[in-house]
Amino acid sequence: LPDGDYEVTAEARGHLPSAAAPAALTAANPEANVALALGLAGAIGGRALDSEGLPAVGARINARAAKRTAGAVLFGDFGGNASDLSDRDGKFLVQGLAPGKYIVAMAAPRGEGGGAMFMFGGAEEEAPKLKPGEKLVEVEAGKTTEIDLAEPKPAVLSGYVTEAGKAAAGVLVRLGADFGGGMMLLGGGPTVVTDDRGFYTFPPRSAGKYRLSVEPEGAPDPISKSVELLEGKASREDVALPTGSIEGRITDEEGVPVVGARIEASRMTGSNEAASTSVGYSVALGGLATDEDGDGGVSMISSFGAKQKHITSDADGRFTLRYMAAGTYGVSATHDAFSKTEISDVVVAESAATRGVLLKTSAAGSIEVTVDFGAAGEQGFAMLEFVPAEGPPTHSSVGREGRTRQTGLKPGRWTVRATLPGGDKPQERTVEVRAGAVAEASIRF
Repeated sequence: LPDGDYEVTAEARGHLPSAAAPAALTAANPEANVALALGLAGAIGGRALDSEGLPAVGARINARAAKRTAGAVLFGDFGGNASDLSDRDGKFLVQGLAPGKYIVAMAAPRGEGGGAMFMFGGAEEEAPKLKPGEKLVEVEAGKTTEIDLAEPKPAVLSGYVTEAGKAAAGVLVRLGADFGGGMMLLGGGPTVVTDDRGFYTFPPRSAGKYRLSVEPEGAPDPISKSVELLEGKASREDVALPTGSIEGRITDEEGVPVVGARIEASRMTGSNEAASTSVGYSVALGGLATDEDGDGGVSMISSFGAKQKHITSDADGRFTLRYMAAGTYGVSATHDAFSKTEISDVVVAESAATRGVLLKTSAAGSIEVTVDFGAAGEQGFAMLEFVPAEGPPTHSSVGREGRTRQTGLKPGRWTVRATLPGGDKPQERTVEVRAGAVAEASIRF
């Protein structure tokens, strides 16, 4: 080994990995002695049965720590998560577990998962809520806890989608995990399309809480609702599409139409409904979702999902947002070559069209951000915040490629702030943005 500072760890089957021990090698001291202590692990074994009571062959059995602390990652084996495949007799053995309580269950059927990168935070749960088919198991060091695990009977969801009382055919319907507060796991869940009768049905799936999302062409965002599927039951959820709309036009300061501007609408805060109709599909940074009791949050550091198709302005700068429920909205427009513009307090009456919404914008610039991760190179990810001299910031992210461009920025002084996961030691650069030009910001950790 070359001279330098090292961290040494040990792993062995049936044991927990040791803590890292520091070691320094120099020309004067070419050998370092370290003491490593392995912990004694426990295991969970038993038999898995399918919903008919027969051995579940090849089922993935997952064990996750019942108590999650801030920063515990949802996916992968990081000391609190482990799994095994059942054999032809349905037997399984999940090994290498630290002493403590675990929630054990068969993996969801293929097609029920989805989503990107999530980190769990919030308070630890002494008595976690168990879903159908889950078991709470206590693991002791050096021992195997035996259990029988039965697959719950699947649930079925179907229903009709209508528009103004008539069948809405060819509409995309999605069923995703629901974390409460209107938050859907980004990009997750299977999709089906309504038939000529407006009817949809999903294949059998695990019981639990889901978010049903209907995505008609021309809607700025999905129409969604929370649904609960019961074990072994068939549920029906009909959706009547709202028929309000917003019609408007976007121009530059000289009155010239802006073509291809991306138009979005969000509910104004202060109403009894969701603050935004756009939650659930776009790239999200720093968002938080909790369960119905408001605890055990899910913090999104980066997510890449199936965003509803953009509504864009036509050759005359005109746009129409359809399927709008009654309420008060903020309407915004973005374009790579123009500054973001928005107008608030746009009122949509029940089943009515709101016309004459006028958006004005001006030429914008861009910032090309280059990030050198340096010693933090193994992370390969940073959250970016673009802060103008006045107004709200814009958020983005950068991956291992270390380069990204933020467009549509209003001319003026901007501060670019880069933060690694964990939030330690953010790095900042200040640049001047000019209309039609690209400013450069280089950041090194």
